Amino acid sequence: MHSHLLCNNSFARAISLDNYSIATDQAITLAENLDHLIGEAGTAGENKCTRRRATWYSNTIVKARLEISYLKHHRNGLQLGQDRSFTTRFKLDAVGSDLQIPTTLEAIDTLITELLENLHAKRQEDFRLRQQFLDIEHPEATQSKSGKKKDP
Repeated sequence: MHSHLLCNNSFARAISLDNYSIATDQAITLAENLDHLIGEAGTAGENKCTRRRATWYSNTIVKARLEISYLKHHRNGLQLGQDRSFTTRFKLDAVGSDLQIPTTLEAIDTLITELLENLHAKRQEDFRLRQQFLDIEHPEATQSKSGKKKDP
């Protein structure tokens, strides 16, 4: 996007547009041309960037991480004497979670610890599942525990 704007002299045009104190025909034309260039640059940037999608086996991990994050936010609110129950419930509902929100610090700490243990177990299981998939489908792409490809 930046290179498109740079190649079309958009930054210099923007500076010269700032020099106009009233809206003359020339200033209006310059502004419209600049707007068109910015639109083209945005389209070019969107087309050039590849969209990343979550891997098929990580949906439960993502949900678990979000649940933990939202509960930690709720716990911090309890420590500050703020009631964040409504926003926490809204966020949990948005990710499809049916967790009950604890009202005491001890109960929320226990729940967070339990969820962290479950997350660790899910990550280990998904690593094994991914490894099996790679072994069957693409044996040359075997990963190490660090997530990096092993040298053949």
